[in-house]
Amino acid sequence: MRISARELARGQPAQNLQGRGAEALMDHETGVPSAQAMIDSLKSVRDRARLQMHLFSLEAQKHWREIETSLEGLQSRLEQGGKIADALGATFRDVTDTARQFFREIDGALDLAAPVRTIMRPTPSSCSPEDTLNRAAQIMWDRNVGVVPVVDGNERLVGILTDRDICMAAYTRGLPTQAMNVASAMATSVHSCSPEDSIGHVARLMAERQIRRVPVLIEGRLVGIVSLGDIARFVATRDRGKSSACLALTLTLAAVSAERPREGGRAAAE
Repeated sequence: MRISARELARGQPAQNLQGRGAEALMDHETGVPSAQAMIDSLKSVRDRARLQMHLFSLEAQKHWREIETSLEGLQSRLEQGGKIADALGATFRDVTDTARQFFREIDGALDLAAPVRTIMRPTPSSCSPEDTLNRAAQIMWDRNVGVVPVVDGNERLVGILTDRDICMAAYTRGLPTQAMNVASAMATSVHSCSPEDSIGHVARLMAERQIRRVPVLIEGRLVGIVSLGDIARFVATRDRGKSSACLALTLTLAAVSAERPREGGRAAAE
């Protein structure tokens, strides 16, 4: 789960980062994000801007170039490591605050500034890591969905499972779904958002990570889920001739659907 600039700017780490615990993100002595966490977040902010750069007005493009120069400069200083990184916590918050404000303005111009809570589906049916794949498939069948979030006993998200994951597990292992548990097939690197993140933010996250569904969390606990289809329905009802919002959705779908090379590690399933 990649940390968002928003979470890091507040000094609130996400549940995990590329499979590591939240403790890897924070320096316990200073209470600020680690240098690597800040570098990852800065890269993520820049990647998301590039996905929609050609939707920006000339004035917005100029403004973004100024912000990106600050991001690049800060990243360069962070990569030097050592004590210099420890002293950059406040600067990091200032720079990411500026970037967040820029994205708010862009989302407003695209009519995508509404918070995710306005379109998310509340707490979806979930399963536990110990459930069988057969049980997860039954949930998908009964609820007419293609994905099931995986939570622990405290309703904290620990993974996500798709119908494709179940099919691939059955095919590659040659075992019945009753004989395999959810933990053996679920993706554990999950990209999430908060209910207050903008719809535009989530659209950029989907495009960047090539995912179609994003769990919505509050302090690590699952409270809902938002899909590319949910965003499409929002745009269809709000667009009313505003081609910029429709184009933003088209670009998101194109990025999500682009062919990507196979990777050895597991990523959040679609």
